[in-house]
Formats: sequence, structure tokens, C-alpha cells
Amino acid sequence: APRRAGAGEPFCAQLPSLLALGPAPTEAEVQRVLAAPLEGWAKNPRHAMAALTGLARERRPGTAMAVLRCMQGSRVETNHFHCNAVLSACEKGCQWAMALSLLGAMPDLRASPTVVSYSSTISACEKGGRWQLALALLRAMPELRIAPNVVTLNAAISACEKAGRWQTALALLASLPGLSVAPDVISFNAAISACEKGGVWRQ
Repeated sequence: APRRAGAGEPFCAQLPSLLALGPAPTEAEVQRVLAAPLEGWAKNPRHAMAALTGLARERRPGTAMAVLRCMQGSRVETNHFHCNAVLSACEKGCQWAMALSLLGAMPDLRASPTVVSYSSTISACEKGGRWQLALALLRAMPELRIAPNVVTLNAAISACEKAGRWQTALALLASLPGLSVAPDVISFNAAISACEKGGVWRQ
């Protein structure tokens, strides 16, 4: 059953129909469901967020990507909020390759990546066991003048923890003060877990 939207979350009347298409609908199938709302979205692109956040909540990255493509095809203006909602769906659905593809395509969509974009993509890589990609994304952020936050760094530390890279996890934890980021419980727990997995309890 679809998860209920939280208080204050936008409502999308087409969400049940989109979910009924299954996890990997074609763009044509999504286009048919959205034939009516797309016209309204062209006038007010913010209204598309209800569908995208709903699909993220339901862990339907394939459908969310199809919605984004339909928006492009119907000349609905897209921005980083739309892309970040799709990236959130990719993260929740553990679709790291899809997240990487969209992150790289954001400039072509006239949507500048934000710290949220990178946090979601790094988290998707973490869930997919791609710790090297997670670190590469983290290291690319300063060149783009995007400052990582504790969510971004925790995702990278967790990626190293899952891969048993305790030295890298500790190095990331030690780098937080220099980045003006205060570690939290998740930061320390991930680093401790990495040391436990590596049999390095004294660190």
C-alpha cells in the first residue's frame, strides 16, 4: 500500500496511477497518466513536486526519472528541487548508477547541483557498496564550490565502513573540524563500526 504523505507534504492525485504502472514504466505510459497535469505544470512547475516527492517516498526511482523526462518533453521548466526529489528516489531505491547519471545531467537541465544533490548521490553509492565513487563525489565538491555538510560526510563515512575501509573512515571523521562540520552520533558510530570490522578497537 502507498505510504501516507506526512503533514504539509504536497498531494498528487495521479500518484496512485503512477504507482500502478509498476517500478519500471515506459515514458509513454507515464505520459498518458500525466497528460492533464503536465499542462498545469508548464504554468507552475512547483506543482510537479507533489508527484516527484511522492515517488521518492514510495522508492520508485524509475518512475520518477520517467516523470522528469516527460517534463522535459513537455517543456516544463525543471530546477534543482525537481532533480533532488528524483535523486532522493534513487537513494531510497538504491539506484546509484541512475543517481550518478542524473547528477551529471543536471547542468544540461539548467539545474545546478546542490549539497542535497551530492548527499543523495553519495548515499545512493553508499547503499550500493560503491565507496570509491562516494569518495570521488565528495572530493569533487570543493571544485564546484559546494560545501559538504554532516549528512554528506556521514554518507561517505558509512560507505567506507561498509567496505571495511576503517583508515579512510577515520580520516574523514578527522577532517570534519577543518571543513567546519560538527560530527554527530552517526559520524562516530559509523567510524567505530568501521574500526570494529577492521579489528582495530584501539583507534
